[in-house]
Amino acid sequence: MNTHKAVHGLGPVIAVAVLATLAAPVAYAAPEQAPSTAAGQRQKPAAPKDDFNGDGFPDVAVAAPGGLVKGVKAGYVAVMYGSATKPPQSNQQIIHENTPGFPGTAEAGDEYGAGLATGDLNGDGYTDLVVGVPGESIDANWNHGSHSVVWGGPNGLATSTRLLDDQGKTVEGGRAVTAGDFNGDGAAEVVTALSELLSGPFGPDGSAAGKTSVGMRNYRLEDLASGDLNGDGTADLAVAFTDADVLYDGGAVTVWHGSASGLGARVFTGYKGLGGENLDIGDIDRDGFEDLVVGRPRGEFDAMPDIPHAKGGMVTWIPGSAEGPVASRALSLNQDSPGVPGTAEDDLVSIDGFGTDVSVGDVDGDGYEDVAAGVPGEMIGTTKNAGTVTTLRGSDQGLTGAGAKVFSQGTEGVPGTPEQNDGFGGATRLADVDRDGRAELFVSATGEDARAGAVWLFDSTASGVTAAGSVSFGATALGMIAAPESVLGASFSR
Repeated sequence: MNTHKAVHGLGPVIAVAVLATLAAPVAYAAPEQAPSTAAGQRQKPAAPKDDFNGDGFPDVAVAAPGGLVKGVKAGYVAVMYGSATKPPQSNQQIIHENTPGFPGTAEAGDEYGAGLATGDLNGDGYTDLVVGVPGESIDANWNHGSHSVVWGGPNGLATSTRLLDDQGKTVEGGRAVTAGDFNGDGAAEVVTALSELLSGPFGPDGSAAGKTSVGMRNYRLEDLASGDLNGDGTADLAVAFTDADVLYDGGAVTVWHGSASGLGARVFTGYKGLGGENLDIGDIDRDGFEDLVVGRPRGEFDAMPDIPHAKGGMVTWIPGSAEGPVASRALSLNQDSPGVPGTAEDDLVSIDGFGTDVSVGDVDGDGYEDVAAGVPGEMIGTTKNAGTVTTLRGSDQGLTGAGAKVFSQGTEGVPGTPEQNDGFGGATRLADVDRDGRAELFVSATGEDARAGAVWLFDSTASGVTAAGSVSFGATALGMIAAPESVLGASFSR
């Protein structure tokens, strides 16, 4: 479970001098697979990962880090609870720093919700929500940043406290963050964008059982994700990182395996053709091992040497195995790949941004997890940066362009009208909130209405995501004020 933070513009990226040796495919005894199922036949839904109130339905949180709270652009998070009958946007609550019993005070520039992550931090069986507040000032430390945990329970997310390290100090940062049970003890650990590893279980006051570092403090951690990439039953950590001191290069992805003793040494570094800026994890080829999916929206802009298949942005699938990610079997897709809608465009004037935010989930119920990829820079007709979202199917051969679909505000049945700089597809989230065995698609357009932002919700059928019955909502529908620069949809919980 990982977080995706607000989409930023093109910036300095990495040139990593070292490249770890990548493991070749190894022979292993594959776990018993689920019975063969015809495409479109629904699988029994697995137990939800992100269930804040323990009712058996996955829940989704979406942030508006510039949203108005009592007239101040401090930010808020809308928590949408899953249900078999209630639309998630009408079954929601709003949380922010002025929520009774929550730490802090809503102040301009706090950016509450700029980073979101989910996990059971105290081992009570309820999913908790970690909220990043990068603009928070602590004592005399201006823009120190902080993370808060909002505790899950039978009534949902009701109480909150700041996360503290094992010395009782407030945890800095606030953007990229992830939570995962890296030692298998039933309580999640938290890894922050400042390379901090906080061990669970966490106390009621937010204090960690321990603190160490994953050794990446000298790099910019663009995104973090957790999942079981080697099938041993404990979560592994994946990080997409860049070097803020180097202007041109392609970024990298690195992985640590979890174990009973916690995270070990780094075992994988995906460099150049496998690098990117955002991540998600899921079993795309249904072999029992979760796979790494990497989005690289910057295209060839930061590549040295050039990577032709990165033109316009790309999405890379790196399969898991008993040894972890297998680089030699990786597949990359862009808008010029067979079956993928659109045409890859990548120059200093126009970059599609294909893969701006990747999310994994089974949209058609066939047992193979699929991928949603934002394309917020896509031009629709002559409308620049109107944006689209593409769904890519999983298969026994991995990620494929066959059967891919594209949606925008110009798609029949989708609310809205494509407008310049809407950035539709700026963030995505796949979640089976009604537990029908098929993941619904949440998509944001962070540039909508002078960057007030808005969210779209698409249903899924046996043939995948459908525009029929899709809905959109903004701050007003959530009971908040639709103000410019609220950036509703900047990040979704993972």
